[in-house]
Amino acid sequence: MRWATVMLALVVVLVAAPSWADFRAGVEAYDRGDYATAMKEWRPLAELGNAPAQVALGWMYSEGKGVPPDDKEAAPWYQLAANWGSASAQFVLGVMYAEGRGVGRMAHWPCAGFAAPLSRVSQRPSTTWA
Repeated sequence: MRWATVMLALVVVLVAAPSWADFRAGVEAYDRGDYATAMKEWRPLAELGNAPAQVALGWMYSEGKGVPPDDKEAAPWYQLAANWGSASAQFVLGVMYAEGRGVGRMAHWPCAGFAAPLSRVSQRPSTTWA
């Protein structure tokens, strides 16, 4: 059993290492301003479910880095990354919904129901110290 665990870990490392190497190559290209190469490195990773690559593509489309700015193209990439648990993608996607950029603006916020009970509280209760 221990041998199988070691082999599984080795396979995971060997498969994941090229993925992170490609992601790093995309970061280096982005930092140089070579957005076409960054897109070329990140797109296959994003299509395979790599959340950091999905966020990076969303950012490139949002900011128009190497492509025309297009929030409608950025939103699905952020959504995919958000589904994988990326907090940064969840935040950006929330802002996009709040501002109606690339997605439909939310007419009713789920937390809006909490405002009514809180608005009925006119003041904080006084505290009497003994």
